[in-house]
Amino acid sequence: MGMTGFALAALVVFGVAYNACVGAMERRGWTEGYNALLVAGGVLVTLAGYAAVRGVMAAAEMLAFFAASGAPMLIGSAVRYARRREADAEAARERIL
Repeated sequence: MGMTGFALAALVVFGVAYNACVGAMERRGWTEGYNALLVAGGVLVTLAGYAAVRGVMAAAEMLAFFAASGAPMLIGSAVRYARRREADAEAARERIL
């Protein structure tokens, strides 16, 4: 099977478990505003598997690529969520008055 096969199999198991965990959190309403962070967490685990196969330096380089494309999305997601919460709070204040 080799290290690559082992890492891929471990990542499949992780993916199934992580999906179940996120699904449970979604049903409880715990993920609102945090989906981008949950995706980033999954990417970090994938990079750990990649590091086990290709080495830490290769994974660090890949992390830099993911950070370059993912950081704007993480920031944008947080800003959109904050604005949505602010708009919801303003709408609630207006209904009260």
